[in-house]
Amino acid sequence: MNGQDIDIIENLIEAISILNKTDEYLENLVNMLSECDSLKSDYEHLIENTPVEDVNLRQLYLDMQENFVKRRRIKNDITLRDNYKNLTARLNNSTNREFLLQSMKNVQSKFSTNYHNRILTDTDLEKLKNVDEQEVKKTRGRPKKMKDEVIENV
Repeated sequence: MNGQDIDIIENLIEAISILNKTDEYLENLVNMLSECDSLKSDYEHLIENTPVEDVNLRQLYLDMQENFVKRRRIKNDITLRDNYKNLTARLNNSTNREFLLQSMKNVQSKFSTNYHNRILTDTDLEKLKNVDEQEVKKTRGRPKKMKDEVIENV
């Protein structure tokens, strides 16, 4: 056994503080998810009710992307929370604590799974991702003057 002395009270205070912060965060996840869903709905209604010419599409895209990333992180944390709640009783037995950590890591490893579209096809995605060259030319600078060509009848 290691001969180092530890301050048991100080360690317990630190552990309790960390657990309290974690519990507080976990309790707020549902509210945080609801906020992201409400913002998503606001964006959808903006798209539904506003002509495309009146929208800063780049800013809308960036704001929506930020909200979606935040929402994904919250949903992942909710999954971890559910697993954590199922396993917290094991914290009382020191031999089970490593199992708890490994179980949490196993759940977390599943987060990197790529999303598969339900309805959008690859062709639909290409249409959304590729900007038409004509659209780009319309938005940049003055249009070029076209020379009138005279067609002679021979």
